This record gives sequence, C-alpha cells and structure tokens, in this order.
Amino acid sequence: MIDNPGMEHTQLSKLQHITSISDPGSIKSASQCKRTKRRTSGPDRILPVDFRLCDYSVVIGRGQKPALTTGNCRLRVLTSTFLPQYADATESKSTKTYLVNKIVNIIKSACHDLECEAAFVRYKNGRWYEVDDSVAREKVGYQFRDLLADRYESSSKRKVERKHERKRARQAAQRKRMRLQEERTL
Repeated sequence: MIDNPGMEHTQLSKLQHITSISDPGSIKSASQCKRTKRRTSGPDRILPVDFRLCDYSVVIGRGQKPALTTGNCRLRVLTSTFLPQYADATESKSTKTYLVNKIVNIIKSACHDLECEAAFVRYKNGRWYEVDDSVAREKVGYQFRDLLADRYESSSKRKVERKHERKRARQAAQRKRMRLQEERTL
C-alpha cells in the first residue's frame, strides 16, 4: 500500500490497482475490455406529483413531444442567439463551456423568477424528475451541435443523414445482388 497524503484519491486508487496486478496474463487489451457508459451526473431529484412545467422548463428526452414544449423552443432560440460566439470558439473549450453554463444559468434564473420548481426536467415512470446540472449542460451542448450540424459529426442531424446513407447503400447493394442473380438465371 502506498501512502502519500499529497496524491489525489483517484490517482492513488489507480496506482493501487496497477500495483495489485501480479499476473501479467490477467491484463486485458483495450479490445477485450467491455466498454460501459459512465454516468456523469448525480441522481435525479423527484418532483411533487402536482408538478407542472413552466414556460421556461426544459424537458430532457427524445422525440417530438419534449422538443415541442415551450421551454425547449425557448432553449433553441436562446442557443441560437449565442451561436455566433460558440461557432467562433473553435480553439477554446473554456469559451464554449462558459457559454453553455451561461445559458443553463439564464434558464434556471428565469424559472426561479417564475417560482417554478425545476428548470431542467425528465419524465420517466409516470413522474417528473429534476436532472443534475451536468445533464442540463449536455442538453445545451446538444442544442449547439444540432444548430451547427454541418460542423459536428455528433449532431443528431448528421447521425440521421449517415443512417439514411447506410440504408440507401444497403438497398443499392441489394438491388445489384438481385440483378446479378437474375442475369445468372437467364
């Protein structure tokens, strides 16, 4: 066991894990390791049963229902006003982080002014939950990337485009196989 009071806890635990491996054959390569999604946020806070969305509440979720809520529409408008600054910050991640945090704080303060119980919410299992700030920042980041779809491979629009391209390629390959098969039978 290594005892170093100046060393960060995560660094110490990594070091302990590395030094505890005695069998070199037990070390797995990166391709052998199962990848798991890391949870980047704390638990969602359950909201009262009678919770109602306010005009600035942003709903986290997939599909048209969450996208068409008033709060999500306002989020799109708000992110589009900061879009030129976000797009110009190609070299500076700190500027992008600042803009994302600024939008999250604007929405939270608007909800607070309207005495709304939560600014960023999720509906699951028949109940409303307030999400953690990191989830809220992710949502705002997604909005920026979707508005700048031509610059980001990770935007929803680009993902849908790639999906349609793959589908068209599969269909074209299938048509070609069928044509070749018909030519063989003739």
